Amino acid sequence: MPVWKGAMTKPSKKEPRLSLFAGGLPGLARARPDAADAPRAKKVARPPVKRARVAGDELLDARASSRLVDELQSAIKRKPTSEVRLAGVVRALGPLSADLRAELLSAGETLVRRRTIGRELWSAIVRTLAEDDHPGLDGLLDPALAEDEGGGPATLSAAGLSSSPELRARLAKLASGSKPFVAFAAEIGRVVRGDSPGAHLLHLAPIIKEAHRVALASSIVAPLVRGLALSRKSRRSRFAAGAGERLEPGFAVLRSAERHLGRWLLFGEAVVLAGDVRPLAEARSKSKDGPESSRGAWSLVAWALEAGALEAGTLTVGTRAESAAPRLAATTPTPVARPTTELSARLSDRPSADRDLSFLFRMGDAGVPSAKPMLESLTRGPLTEESHLRAAAVLARAFGRAELLEPLRAAATTSREELRGLAIAALHDAGDANAAKDLAEEAVASKHLPTVAWGAHVLANGALEGRGDARSDRGPVVTEALVRHLQWGAFE
Repeated sequence: MPVWKGAMTKPSKKEPRLSLFAGGLPGLARARPDAADAPRAKKVARPPVKRARVAGDELLDARASSRLVDELQSAIKRKPTSEVRLAGVVRALGPLSADLRAELLSAGETLVRRRTIGRELWSAIVRTLAEDDHPGLDGLLDPALAEDEGGGPATLSAAGLSSSPELRARLAKLASGSKPFVAFAAEIGRVVRGDSPGAHLLHLAPIIKEAHRVALASSIVAPLVRGLALSRKSRRSRFAAGAGERLEPGFAVLRSAERHLGRWLLFGEAVVLAGDVRPLAEARSKSKDGPESSRGAWSLVAWALEAGALEAGTLTVGTRAESAAPRLAATTPTPVARPTTELSARLSDRPSADRDLSFLFRMGDAGVPSAKPMLESLTRGPLTEESHLRAAAVLARAFGRAELLEPLRAAATTSREELRGLAIAALHDAGDANAAKDLAEEAVASKHLPTVAWGAHVLANGALEGRGDARSDRGPVVTEALVRHLQWGAFE
């Protein structure tokens, strides 16, 4: 049987393959893509954005950096069972190293490409890069915002903290959507970026359900408050002027429906740090004219808002005649109400059932005398819990209780591994920096990743002090944010 000579030969690369759509049949030839089809074309990957290294950017110990990079690369290959812990450590150590943030950007690109942005690690990565306003962040957020529900709360929150103009259209589309939570979160981002006058917030606020309000507080507003505070401290605000005045009408509706005092305070802090002091005026009024049983709690809310306003320099808002924000003077007296476990829990943005004492430690760090009795009650006996260690450090630093240094030294050397790093940091804050640094050198070699992170922060503080860096006066190592990231595994 004759065989066709070319039957087993490969087609020439120079000749196009035959296809029904290649012109073989009249009328079936594929049309050339026109302008309407252009957006469907595959995007060309942009080159990575590099930013000039700033002196002092690298504060992270090399051993801790190497360990975290290894953990990140392993987590990208296969999701670990303890990813929440890794996410918290990423949030804690990311601000200390520009090289680490570059590694986070690479890991984020991989997660976007795989469309696995529902992971805890993604939330930690985008929040960390957003607080740094990393120049490569928009390349991550643009495709992530196109996912269902805008890529989730972390993506929406990070987009609101980003100054990139490329995200404007994405956020506008999400803000006009039919899902109230997503629309409200996107509109908050548009307001603080200066892309919206905020009228849409007032339209959406009345239809926000209680469950959505709780979720907004923890996943959108809490990161916004942190971002605003960091921006004020760094003296390089990237948020639009007058953002507080545009946030206030919508946030006032949420506060009026809020029964949890801690979340009320959180919504108020966001507005105050953004430049409007009307929540402070409201809290002062409630502390004087509200129900007598709640005046003490409202006096603490007013004190906290005024402290934030003074730090942010927003008590002078309203110099323009057309400004809606009133002028207020710093007149809130030092609180005399004694915090209790119940009151502290009510003033935390976390659920009251958690018995969170963060507000007590806020008062202690400020040296408020009425906080001292409860702090002392936490240090009677061995320092075996997180709250004991924090109370001892605050009493030694803010109230001169030097005799607590010895129990802290003992705790820093004998505590169980999940508390050892916190104990070392507390010892540093209490005044024994040299002993804490020696112990931190050992801590960065620990198998327990949060212990490594605490040790790295103590060493970073020592490095700043050694070179006389102005950032060495940034306050104690044991901050509320680090406790949440490293002890609780929170990554908001």
